[in-house]
Amino acid sequence: MKKLFAIILSLLLVITMLPLVYAETAEGNFGDNFTWTYDTETQTLTINGEGDMGSFWDMYNPPWVAYEGQMKNLIIGDGVISIGAYLFYNSNLEKVVLGKDVKKIGDSAFRSSEYLVSVEFGEKVETIGDYAFAGCGSLMEITLNENLKTIGKRAFVNTKLQSITIPDSVTKISEGAFYNVPLKSVKIGNGVKTIEKDTFNYCADIQTLELGNSVETIGEAAFSNCSSLETLVLPEGLKTIEKEAFYQCAKLKDITFPDSVTTIGQGAFCECSSFVNLKIGKGVKSLGMSAFNGCVALETVEIPAGVETIGDRVFSACNSLKEFVVASENENYTSVDGVLYNKDKTELLRYPNGKSDVVFEIPRGVKIIGDNAFTNSSLKRVVIPDTVTSIYGSVFAYNNNLDSVVIPESVTYMNGAAFSNCMSLTNITIPKSLKRIYAYTFTGCYNLTTVNYTGSEAQWENITIEQSNGPLYDAKINFNAKTHIHSYANEILKETSCTEKGSELYKCTCGDVFSVEIPEKGHEFSEWEITVIPTATTEGEKSRECNHCGEKEIVVVGALTVNPEYPDEILGDVNGDKKITAMDARMVLRYSANIIAFDAIQLSNADVNGDGKVTSIDARWILQAVAGMRVL
Repeated sequence: MKKLFAIILSLLLVITMLPLVYAETAEGNFGDNFTWTYDTETQTLTINGEGDMGSFWDMYNPPWVAYEGQMKNLIIGDGVISIGAYLFYNSNLEKVVLGKDVKKIGDSAFRSSEYLVSVEFGEKVETIGDYAFAGCGSLMEITLNENLKTIGKRAFVNTKLQSITIPDSVTKISEGAFYNVPLKSVKIGNGVKTIEKDTFNYCADIQTLELGNSVETIGEAAFSNCSSLETLVLPEGLKTIEKEAFYQCAKLKDITFPDSVTTIGQGAFCECSSFVNLKIGKGVKSLGMSAFNGCVALETVEIPAGVETIGDRVFSACNSLKEFVVASENENYTSVDGVLYNKDKTELLRYPNGKSDVVFEIPRGVKIIGDNAFTNSSLKRVVIPDTVTSIYGSVFAYNNNLDSVVIPESVTYMNGAAFSNCMSLTNITIPKSLKRIYAYTFTGCYNLTTVNYTGSEAQWENITIEQSNGPLYDAKINFNAKTHIHSYANEILKETSCTEKGSELYKCTCGDVFSVEIPEKGHEFSEWEITVIPTATTEGEKSRECNHCGEKEIVVVGALTVNPEYPDEILGDVNGDKKITAMDARMVLRYSANIIAFDAIQLSNADVNGDGKVTSIDARWILQAVAGMRVL
């Protein structure tokens, strides 16, 4: 009986508590100045009061904790000036409306609220705290107010924002604020001076980027991995582009540097694989290590007079690079036949990978061959003069055509990885002046069969050979060899053509002879030209001719397209002569300039791109059709 009574009593207690949870509204006080009301029907929490709510209560056990799993809407009333840190962390909120007096959104205030879709900012918000909206995976749109000053560290990381406009009032965007956000459009106002580290890193969808005119520094990795970014206008007044700022922006094309830029940091544009021509600004003094490494489409680099420092590997793996052009006034660097040297030509800094030479003879007077100077080049032979004393690291690394090298007795120092992964290297002469072969110098040289050593066997035994130089031990060592500085003359054995390979013979006075195959040129065709004009009932022809060999290509052009709205008319035939000519394009341009009017048939025929309008774009399409570049 007692047990039954206890059960009944427990049930009564539960029943008496139910209205507290499921009543239409619940309310309470917290702190000295705040009240809260929860409407169960609309699932809305409303907070009213005066001042900073975050300083009055335990954020892990708020007074409305019983309703946290149900809340979808939040209204912050007027008078509240801040939202406490972690206040709505990991909430189920979908919509937030901030009162007009809110100035601060605390750190992680709405972090990981994965259902949050809408946030209405009050006009006085000045600070968005660190991680405030981080991980709000449903947040796709937000409008920042005009009084905002600071956006905290990683404030919007891993949201789904599609575009963002930073108002002029903002002076600080903290590290990683928009890291890994699928933004397509970014506009930064005129109050920001520094775009900090990782701010837009991994925003792979950015296509449009506008930087405010106050930006002076683009920080480390600020726009790294923005792989959809194609165009960029750097503001006048920009001074520093830091480490990896635009690393792997693969679609970013030619860029103009304002003369205010003085420093381009390490790897700043590394692997920007769409660069073709690079004109460095007149104010640049320093190019950091690997600044343009891996810009595989880059063909020309212009270095202005003010550049004082070019770091290691700045232009490594730029496999299309054909020449360096250095301003004659530059006091530190110069170029000869497109090759980059220091000013007095005692150090060879970089041989352009895209040069088509087979043999390169380093000029006498060069004492140092710099780091990575010939990395990835297509050279078969490099002649090193007896003025060279030092060969730095990775000088010939990954040169897959290099087959034979003579290192003269003048060389006393050769750093590690100098010939690493030279897969075609079969023969090398090593002088007795070298006392140490550093690690990885010959790693990957699996075809090395012969080493000509100018010293004795005893001297060879005393050389320090560091790790990962296995090919040296497998090769045949010829002791007491003689060195000879080659000088090659070439002779054309067979001319190349557009379709057939050629060949050249190279001879040295010592009797060393080798030949090379020259790839076919490939056709270089002119633009298409309409030779037989098509009509609505007959096909036409277009042709083009190779600029090298004169070979012609002729292609049939289909009959003109009948206008689907007017079956007796030809699309693009604006003047009604049953042909498409430049006259039709001229009429379209005159129409778009409001000089002439069109009737309904002309309007329909003139809208060749089908966008419902007649503009200069239609004229361009008609001209392309006349030139054989487009079929309407």
